[in-house]
Amino acid sequence: MARERRAFVFEPLGAPGEPTAVVVSDQALLAEAIAAGLRSCGLVTLPLGWPPTRAEIDAAPGGRPVVGVALFESDRSDVLGQVHELVAAVAEIRWIVLTAVPSGPLWGAYLEAGAAAVLARSSSLDEVAEVVRAVAAGGEPPGTDAETWRSAWSRVRQEQRVVHVTLASLTPSEREVLDLLFLGRSVPEVAEARGVTLSTVRHQVRSVLLKFGVTSQLAAVARYAELREIAESDAGSPE
Repeated sequence: MARERRAFVFEPLGAPGEPTAVVVSDQALLAEAIAAGLRSCGLVTLPLGWPPTRAEIDAAPGGRPVVGVALFESDRSDVLGQVHELVAAVAEIRWIVLTAVPSGPLWGAYLEAGAAAVLARSSSLDEVAEVVRAVAAGGEPPGTDAETWRSAWSRVRQEQRVVHVTLASLTPSEREVLDLLFLGRSVPEVAEARGVTLSTVRHQVRSVLLKFGVTSQLAAVARYAELREIAESDAGSPE
């Protein structure tokens, strides 16, 4: 059964003159808790359900908010997709993403997706409030390393492209051989399972070694495992 979307309807509270921060999460209680915490820091906050709608934001008392805080409890690939969705839905708001993912390439991915800033979910309320004020004012959040994160994400994307090209270079028979070797089958067992000769399997293994740039069957299987992991982690990442 689909989860009922929870809406929040009340007058935002906070200190006069402070920016209004929309707070969204795929967990309704988290949005309320973060909004309440930021209000205690003097900010004006407006918690909304997920996904937030343009109509809700346009109807915000006191005018359209210029900054938003988003926290997601989903897995890593889902978060990147949700950031894309959030920015596409309400591009005028500068979004700050709170995440449990350690700082690194995925933080760069969130920035590339359109987030204005990324913070660790373990950040204090005062730290989040400081970044909200900086982003609302159009400035750079204090203590960030955005270029490093973007560069790290760029390297990951380049590696992912290489992975796709490498895997695409394998023939269906080579993929089948690698899948069986990956499962721990020996070359004779692979030949028997596929109904081919030992020399055929050995020829396919040699072809894989050349394509992977390695010199042993063990290294080829290890490289295949690595390529599969990268490809699977990339499957849920929007371009």
